[in-house]
Amino acid sequence: MTPPYKRRRSEKRNFSRRAGIPRLQAGEEVKTYHWNYGRGARPGTVGLLHSSGKLYGPWQARGTPGQGGVPNAYWECAPNVVVPAGTYTVVDSDPATWAQRSGGAGIAQVKGYPVEESSRMPPASPPDNPPGGGRQQPPPPNPPGEGTQQPPPSSRKVIEAVFKNASSDPVHICVAGEAFSPGNRIGPGETRTVRVTIPADAERTGRVRFVAGRNGQVLATGMWDYDPSFPSRYPVVTFPDESNPFARGKLVVTTGLR
Repeated sequence: MTPPYKRRRSEKRNFSRRAGIPRLQAGEEVKTYHWNYGRGARPGTVGLLHSSGKLYGPWQARGTPGQGGVPNAYWECAPNVVVPAGTYTVVDSDPATWAQRSGGAGIAQVKGYPVEESSRMPPASPPDNPPGGGRQQPPPPNPPGEGTQQPPPSSRKVIEAVFKNASSDPVHICVAGEAFSPGNRIGPGETRTVRVTIPADAERTGRVRFVAGRNGQVLATGMWDYDPSFPSRYPVVTFPDESNPFARGKLVVTTGLR
C-alpha cells in the first residue's frame, strides 16, 4: 500500500517527502529517485523520520536502473520493520542528487501493509539482512489472523532450511499454515537460513508443503520429502525469477546435505 503524501522542504533545505501512515504498517519498501542528469548516483541510505523525532533506519539502499536505463537512478531498500501510525519524513543521504517535484518535494515511494497491534515488533534500526547471510528472526508473538501462537510441543522436530528469493521483489516464504509476516519476508536476491518446525501431518506423511506469497496472496507452492532418519538432509526452497513463464506458481524445492 502506498500512503498519500504531503510535500514540504525541510529546515536544512534537504529535499524531503512526508508520508502519512494511517495505521500500524509493516514496511516492505522505501524508494527514492536519483536521475541526476542521466548519471544516477552511488546508492547511499534512506530512512523514515517520525514527527516525534524517532528515526527508523537509515538503511543501506541498492541501486536499480531508472528511466532510459540510467544506472543507480532508483535507490531501494526493504527494511522489514513495523512502524506506528503517524506522519513520516523520508530521509535521503544525498539530497543534492535526489530528484524533486515542483515545490521542492523529493520523489519517493513507501510501501507496506497493515498489521494488527498484537503483531507489532520492536522497531529495528540496523540495515537489511545482506543476501547470503543472517538468520531469520522469530515471528511476532501473534501473527495476523492466527490468534495466540503457542510454542511448538517439545516432541515436534525443528530443522534448519534455506530460503532463497531469485525474483526482483520481496516475497514471503514459510511452511503452509503459517501466516505471512515480517519475520518470513525474504528480500530480492536474498538467501537466508531459517529454523522450521515440522508440522504434525508431515511427520505422518513425510511431506512438507512450503508456500510463497505477497500481499496476503499465495503465489507458489512446493513439496519436500522429509525423512527423520536422515538428519543431515535439509530443504532448499527457492522462489524463482517471475519473468520465467515456466516457473510461475512453483517453488523450486531441493535437498541439501550437511
